[in-house]
Amino acid sequence: MHQDYHKLLNLLDSPQPPENLFNLILKRVELEKQRTKAKIRLVIFSVTTVISLVALIITYQITSSHLYQSGFAETFSLIFSDWQYLSGYWQNFTMFLLESLPVTSLIMLLVSMLLFINSIKVLIKNIKLSLIPFNHNLGV
Repeated sequence: MHQDYHKLLNLLDSPQPPENLFNLILKRVELEKQRTKAKIRLVIFSVTTVISLVALIITYQITSSHLYQSGFAETFSLIFSDWQYLSGYWQNFTMFLLESLPVTSLIMLLVSMLLFINSIKVLIKNIKLSLIPFNHNLGV
């Protein structure tokens, strides 16, 4: 009986690895490197997103206080309440609104918004990269 098994095993071909096994291994190693980098960037941009959100809230509060301190909010509300009086002096009124606008605060608010949006964009990209399935795009 033992000889029969021995003959059977000798007749069978030994399994051969696939021809592209080396390339598959290299792709898997590269994917793991990308996932590791994405996880590191995920942590960094998570912190960056929180910091930019805090900066956005602070600059929003600063901008809103500057808008009220400069009188822009009250002056702007005249458009809706007393338009018939302002229609004759719309050019002077527009210049007064532009002069009372707190430009520096608005620029700070815009920059903090852009930083927050960009950090969320990169955060979402890194979340997608770090959650790639294990056998993704390997041709297996």
